[in-house]
Amino acid sequence: MAYPLKIIILIFNLLITCTISQKSDISIWIGTDLSEIKNVSDTCPSFTCRKAAQSFTSDTCMYFISTTNSYYAQKCSDKSKICVPLVDQNSTCVNPTPIINNKWPGEKCQKKEDCSIFGPNCVNGTCAGFDLGESCVDDNNCNPGLRCQTILGAQTCQKQIDIGKTSCNDDYDCVNGAGCYITSDPDNNTCVSYYSLSPQHEVYQCINDQNKLCQSGTCALKNESEPNVWACTIPLKNPQKLPTLCTTSDQCYSNKDPNFSPAYSIVQPCTCGWNKDRSSFCPLFPGDPPYFQYTQQHLKWLQSSEINKCNTVRREAEECQNDYWDSKNVELHKYYQGIVLYYAQMQESEDCVIKIFLRDWKDAEKDLDESALFYAVSLVYLMAII
Repeated sequence: MAYPLKIIILIFNLLITCTISQKSDISIWIGTDLSEIKNVSDTCPSFTCRKAAQSFTSDTCMYFISTTNSYYAQKCSDKSKICVPLVDQNSTCVNPTPIINNKWPGEKCQKKEDCSIFGPNCVNGTCAGFDLGESCVDDNNCNPGLRCQTILGAQTCQKQIDIGKTSCNDDYDCVNGAGCYITSDPDNNTCVSYYSLSPQHEVYQCINDQNKLCQSGTCALKNESEPNVWACTIPLKNPQKLPTLCTTSDQCYSNKDPNFSPAYSIVQPCTCGWNKDRSSFCPLFPGDPPYFQYTQQHLKWLQSSEINKCNTVRREAEECQNDYWDSKNVELHKYYQGIVLYYAQMQESEDCVIKIFLRDWKDAEKDLDESALFYAVSLVYLMAII
């Protein structure tokens, strides 16, 4: 099975990054004796470009020296090949394995084989699923604007529920720009616009301290005496100057929301960077300016008319977004998403290393760098973090 580079990078980071739980002071380090760890930087590898005096084969794109825990990067001489970084060993340039992205109902196609089993026919350039009233197995089968609903024991494609209307069971029941606000009475479950609930608004779902209905995107237990009632938090951000160097995760903390008992804050894992000095940095918090830029760009997609051309379960799928959103917005979304996911790793990294780990992100940056729009957005971003 071929895995997207994003998944490979996440696995790579898990193997080289020391993390600390938000709920405790217990360190989690994969493959290392905890008693030997004094701080994150003691165990971080070094990443740098290949030195002129170094000699290794032309198909080696990442050379690893175990005695110094160091990686040396060089681009693939054959531009048709890619570098897939490996842990604790050399990495070589390989031919990219085609990733087959079978399309869902509503997504663009050229032939029947482009479509998935959920919408197996290519009709007038789009994969065709089931229409209103037709039988379905689940939400995947229905055309855009529809969801699979059970009525009197029969499952058929029915219209998605509009914002402000009730009786949803999950987000996929709602129109694509909204999620299901769960209540204690399922009949009162209501479709609510994403990122619309103000701080302290009660919510009845809070998974990993996140709820996309909250303006901040984050939530917390409202009071320890009420274990099943959560509320939206204020935008939590790093009170220190960005980027923030760290050696342990207790140095990566957000500001506190005083409206909770006790006051609520987030602790992030101190993360190894892809830099030569083995420096580690704090990841972004949801309220930090670069993260906020991503949230705003993502919200722009969620509020767009183009999202309504996607099957309900594909509302946030990159493939559907690429099909219907204009290229500049797609590139901006990809650019800011990359910063949010890999902010700590990027700091002080050399360009040759970034190109290996995040080649798609570098392509997006290059495309945006050529547009006046990117310069304007970048100026706002820089002014916000200075």
